[in-house]
Amino acid sequence: MWSVQPRAGRHFSWPTPNRSGPQFAEAVQRLSQQYSLAQTIHLVVDNLSTYSLKILVDHFGPEQGAALWKRFTVHCTPKHASWLNQAEIEISPLAQCLGKRRIPSLSFLKAECHAWNRRISRDRITIHWKFTRRDAHRVFHYQLNLFTRSQH
Repeated sequence: MWSVQPRAGRHFSWPTPNRSGPQFAEAVQRLSQQYSLAQTIHLVVDNLSTYSLKILVDHFGPEQGAALWKRFTVHCTPKHASWLNQAEIEISPLAQCLGKRRIPSLSFLKAECHAWNRRISRDRITIHWKFTRRDAHRVFHYQLNLFTRSQH
Protein backbone atom coordinates (compact mmCIF):
# COMPACT_ATOMS: atom_id res chain seq x y z
CA MET A 1 0.00 0.00 0.00
CA TRP A 2 1.35 3.44 -0.96
CA SER A 3 0.44 6.82 0.37
CA VAL A 4 1.86 10.28 -0.13
CA GLN A 5 1.07 13.75 1.14
CA PRO A 6 2.39 15.45 -2.00
CA ARG A 7 2.76 19.05 -0.89
CA ALA A 8 4.23 18.26 2.54
CA GLY A 9 6.62 15.60 1.28
CA ARG A 10 5.41 12.82 3.59
CA HIS A 11 5.68 9.35 2.11
CA PHE A 12 4.38 6.00 3.35
CA SER A 13 4.56 2.52 1.92
CA TRP A 14 3.60 -0.75 3.47
CA PRO A 15 4.49 -3.63 1.16
CA THR A 16 2.00 -6.50 1.32
CA PRO A 17 1.75 -9.82 -0.50
CA ASN A 18 -1.36 -8.57 -2.32
CA ARG A 19 -3.98 -5.82 -2.15
CA SER A 20 -6.53 -7.57 0.00
CA GLY A 21 -9.20 -5.98 2.17
CA PRO A 22 -7.52 -6.63 5.54
CA GLN A 23 -4.29 -5.08 4.27
CA PHE A 24 -6.18 -2.00 3.13
CA ALA A 25 -7.90 -1.80 6.54
CA GLU A 26 -4.53 -1.91 8.30
CA ALA A 27 -3.13 0.79 5.99
CA VAL A 28 -6.14 3.06 6.66
CA GLN A 29 -5.65 2.60 10.39
CA ARG A 30 -1.93 3.49 10.06
CA LEU A 31 -2.79 6.62 8.08
CA SER A 32 -5.35 7.58 10.69
CA GLN A 33 -2.68 7.26 13.37
CA GLN A 34 -0.19 9.30 11.34
CA TYR A 35 -2.74 12.13 11.13
CA SER A 36 -4.30 11.73 14.55
CA LEU A 37 -5.08 15.46 14.90
CA ALA A 38 -6.78 15.77 11.51
CA GLN A 39 -10.55 15.94 11.48
CA THR A 40 -10.77 14.86 7.84
CA ILE A 41 -8.21 12.94 5.82
CA HIS A 42 -8.64 13.08 2.06
CA LEU A 43 -7.81 9.72 0.54
CA VAL A 44 -7.48 9.29 -3.22
CA VAL A 45 -7.80 5.67 -4.31
CA ASP A 46 -8.20 3.74 -7.51
CA ASN A 47 -11.38 1.82 -8.21
CA LEU A 48 -10.84 -1.44 -6.36
CA SER A 49 -13.72 -2.95 -4.44
CA THR A 50 -11.37 -3.40 -1.47
CA TYR A 51 -11.50 0.33 -0.72
CA SER A 52 -14.77 0.49 1.19
CA LEU A 53 -16.47 0.86 4.54
CA LYS A 54 -17.43 -2.83 4.39
CA ILE A 55 -13.78 -3.87 4.48
CA LEU A 56 -13.13 -1.79 7.60
CA VAL A 57 -16.28 -3.11 9.30
CA ASP A 58 -15.35 -6.70 8.44
CA HIS A 59 -11.83 -6.19 9.78
CA PHE A 60 -12.37 -3.99 12.86
CA GLY A 61 -16.05 -4.51 13.67
CA PRO A 62 -19.02 -2.18 13.10
CA GLU A 63 -18.21 0.57 15.61
CA GLN A 64 -14.46 0.88 15.11
CA GLY A 65 -14.68 0.36 11.34
CA ALA A 66 -17.38 3.03 10.92
CA ALA A 67 -15.54 5.49 13.19
CA LEU A 68 -12.34 5.00 11.22
CA TRP A 69 -14.06 5.35 7.83
CA LYS A 70 -15.81 8.53 9.00
CA ARG A 71 -12.42 10.26 9.37
CA PHE A 72 -11.78 9.90 5.64
CA THR A 73 -13.16 11.65 2.60
CA VAL A 74 -12.54 9.18 -0.19
CA HIS A 75 -11.98 10.27 -3.79
CA CYS A 76 -11.76 7.66 -6.55
CA THR A 77 -9.64 8.31 -9.61
CA PRO A 78 -11.50 7.74 -12.87
CA LYS A 79 -11.01 4.21 -14.22
CA HIS A 80 -9.43 5.58 -17.37
CA ALA A 81 -7.11 7.91 -15.45
CA SER A 82 -5.35 5.96 -12.70
CA TRP A 83 -2.20 7.84 -13.70
CA LEU A 84 -3.73 10.80 -11.85
CA ASN A 85 -3.18 8.98 -8.55
CA GLN A 86 -0.08 10.56 -7.06
CA ALA A 87 0.67 7.47 -4.97
CA GLU A 88 1.04 5.60 -8.25
CA ILE A 89 3.56 8.23 -9.33
CA GLU A 90 5.39 7.51 -6.10
CA ILE A 91 6.14 3.96 -7.20
CA SER A 92 8.32 5.01 -10.14
CA PRO A 93 11.28 6.48 -8.19
CA LEU A 94 11.12 3.62 -5.70
CA ALA A 95 11.22 1.12 -8.56
CA GLN A 96 14.26 2.95 -9.94
CA CYS A 97 15.87 2.81 -6.50
CA LEU A 98 15.29 -0.94 -6.28
CA GLY A 99 16.65 -1.29 -9.81
CA LYS A 100 16.65 -4.67 -11.46
CA ARG A 101 17.58 -6.50 -8.27
CA ARG A 102 15.66 -9.60 -7.40
CA ILE A 103 13.82 -9.00 -4.14
CA PRO A 104 14.22 -12.25 -2.17
CA SER A 105 11.41 -11.79 0.36
CA LEU A 106 8.61 -9.58 1.57
CA SER A 107 10.61 -8.74 4.70
CA PHE A 108 13.53 -7.54 2.54
CA LEU A 109 11.16 -5.38 0.47
CA LYS A 110 9.68 -3.95 3.68
CA ALA A 111 13.16 -3.03 4.93
CA GLU A 112 14.06 -1.39 1.59
CA CYS A 113 10.77 0.56 1.52
CA HIS A 114 11.20 1.64 5.14
CA ALA A 115 14.67 3.04 4.35
CA TRP A 116 13.31 4.75 1.21
CA ASN A 117 10.40 6.30 3.13
CA ARG A 118 12.70 7.56 5.90
CA ARG A 119 15.06 9.25 3.45
CA ILE A 120 12.46 10.75 1.13
CA SER A 121 10.29 11.97 4.02
CA ARG A 122 13.32 13.41 5.84
CA ASP A 123 14.24 15.34 2.69
CA ARG A 124 10.58 16.39 2.26
CA ILE A 125 10.54 15.44 -1.42
CA THR A 126 7.32 16.89 -2.78
CA ILE A 127 5.29 16.20 -5.90
CA HIS A 128 4.75 19.31 -8.00
CA TRP A 129 1.45 18.51 -9.65
CA LYS A 130 0.88 20.44 -12.84
CA PHE A 131 -2.34 18.87 -14.14
CA THR A 132 -4.98 21.60 -13.85
CA ARG A 133 -8.74 21.77 -14.16
CA ARG A 134 -8.28 23.18 -17.64
CA ASP A 135 -6.09 20.20 -18.51
CA ALA A 136 -8.84 17.87 -17.22
CA HIS A 137 -11.36 19.66 -19.44
CA ARG A 138 -9.10 19.32 -22.46
CA VAL A 139 -8.15 15.67 -21.87
CA PHE A 140 -11.43 14.27 -20.54
CA HIS A 141 -13.86 16.70 -22.20
CA TYR A 142 -15.39 17.64 -18.85
CA GLN A 143 -17.26 20.87 -18.32
CA LEU A 144 -15.12 23.31 -16.33
CA ASN A 145 -17.88 24.10 -13.81
CA LEU A 146 -18.16 20.45 -12.73
CA PHE A 147 -15.03 20.79 -10.58
CA THR A 148 -15.20 22.64 -7.28
CA ARG A 149 -12.58 23.23 -4.64
CA SER A 150 -12.79 21.26 -1.42
CA GLN A 151 -13.65 23.29 1.66
CA HIS A 152 -11.20 21.21 3.77
